[in-house]
Amino acid sequence: MDKDRYIYKGGGYFAGVPARDMSAEEWAKLPKEIQEAALKAGLYVHEKEKLEVKDA
Repeated sequence: MDKDRYIYKGGGYFAGVPARDMSAEEWAKLPKEIQEAALKAGLYVHEKEKLEVKDA
């Protein structure tokens, strides 16, 4: 399961884009142009899951 998230930083909005954190699956449903503009504007940041490695 994909654990990447797009974290909403606030400070504005785009019509049709939720003003909240989104899963990678939700984010992928947005048009590419909107994804790029929202990231460039600093409204969202991409956060990758940090996997913890334990001794085997």
